[in-house]
Amino acid sequence: QRQEISRQDRDEIIKIWQEDFPSIRRQWDFFKKIINIRGAFPAIRTFCISDDKSYVQTCKVEKGKTEFYILGTGGNFVKRTFLPLVYRNMLNHFPYIVAKNKLYRLVESEETENWELVVTPID
Repeated sequence: QRQEISRQDRDEIIKIWQEDFPSIRRQWDFFKKIINIRGAFPAIRTFCISDDKSYVQTCKVEKGKTEFYILGTGGNFVKRTFLPLVYRNMLNHFPYIVAKNKLYRLVESEETENWELVVTPID
C-alpha cells in the first residue's frame, strides 16, 4: 500500500535536496519551477534476499520502525514485520543487510562518532 506524500513530506524532501545537493541549492530559482512532488511514495523502497527469503522494505514507518514484507520461495507471503532501521533523514537510512534471520545495521554513534554494528533478531 502506497503512502501519500503530505505537504510536510514535500517540504522535508526539498530541504534534503537543498542540503545534500549544492547544485540544486545554487540554482533553486530554476529547480523550483520544474520540481513537482505529488502523489505517493513507491510501494516498495528496496529489497534483499537472504536464506531463501525476500525482505521487501516499504516506505512505511511506525513508531520508529520500518515495514518489511517477508516472502518465501516462489514469492509466497510469510509475514509482515517492522524492523528498526536508523535514518539519516526521511529519504536515506544507514546501511543494513539481512542474513540468517537477523538484521545487521551500521549505526553512527552520536557520542563517539564511530560506526557500530547492531544486530537484531528477526522474529
